[in-house]
Amino acid sequence: MTPQLISPPLFLVVEDNKDYCSILEWSYHKQAPSCRLYFVHSAEEALLYLDECFVRPQLLLLDYDLPGMDGLSLLEHLRQSQDWKDLPVILFSSNEDPQLQRQAHQKGVNQFITKPSGYAATQALWQQLLAA
Repeated sequence: MTPQLISPPLFLVVEDNKDYCSILEWSYHKQAPSCRLYFVHSAEEALLYLDECFVRPQLLLLDYDLPGMDGLSLLEHLRQSQDWKDLPVILFSSNEDPQLQRQAHQKGVNQFITKPSGYAATQALWQQLLAA
């Protein structure tokens, strides 16, 4: 019997700010998680990844404010897709507008969070997400 290689779970992160990606990655690895992160920098890149991926993401961490297609539009596209309608999506934004949060929930987001700033707050975000 040949042993099967089991790849660790994958989190797809859609964030256009490369400095913020570094903060997310650093704080994530401080938690010593057993998952992998894969970063893309636009909704369009996320769609390309999802169309061609070999490893299905377990979670999509999605920035709202992206160049081109915004996070809500990507979320809506995913919820209409047979392949990705059940993918857990967490939308995050520095915009705390209650109307944006309502729109996100109407479009099927699993959770809306305010984008944490700084290393400590970002570490706390990962602790919260990994505990869920």
